[in-house]
Amino acid sequence: FAPDASIATAVSGGDLGLFGQADGKAVVWSQNAQRVVDGGVFVRRIMGDGSLDTFNFPATNLGAVFRDAGNNITSITVGGFKILGQYPDGRLIAAMTAAPYTAQPTSMSWTLVRLTALGAIDGTFSAPSVSGDVFSSFPTVTDPGKAATQILSYFPDSPLRGAMPQADGSVILYGDFTTLNGQPAPGIARLTTTGAVDNTFSVGAGAEMRSQPDRKSTR
Repeated sequence: FAPDASIATAVSGGDLGLFGQADGKAVVWSQNAQRVVDGGVFVRRIMGDGSLDTFNFPATNLGAVFRDAGNNITSITVGGFKILGQYPDGRLIAAMTAAPYTAQPTSMSWTLVRLTALGAIDGTFSAPSVSGDVFSSFPTVTDPGKAATQILSYFPDSPLRGAMPQADGSVILYGDFTTLNGQPAPGIARLTTTGAVDNTFSVGAGAEMRSQPDRKSTR
């Protein structure tokens, strides 16, 4: 994406997403190895007429670049971001990876964040983290002052598949997990308005999540 949220150029590897809001606006985001090198995930909101709306998602670099003694990139760890749902009052719930980002990771930590209607991260919401798998590829990356080259990069596979924000401020979360913050949560759980696991919410054995060859999940 260009700064005005138009598609500027194609990049290899990473994520390009769009979440349509009930009011006709859309949040778009781009996260890939090049974004990590350039310094941050791209998140913007577009009005119904295509113009940019006010959206104050903070400048955040979800990932890390690793270099050798000659300042050449040896690998990139690329974090993840995805809008999962919207509250009736316009606030948003997003899944996001959490630091620290290590070289050649075998897993990455994910959590939920709540965004205000204007896109700022709501500090009163603190959700538990969930570990997710990682896969690797060799996207083409341009390091400032150097030629474009393919770099070993590690990408996260989010275990947080979806969220359903509720009118009372709580949120129903589902995905590939069996516990949350040490509490049994067989694939589905409810978080309170502060992000804590709601222990009064019980689904018994819960949902059975199975992974298909196309990386999608079925019940």
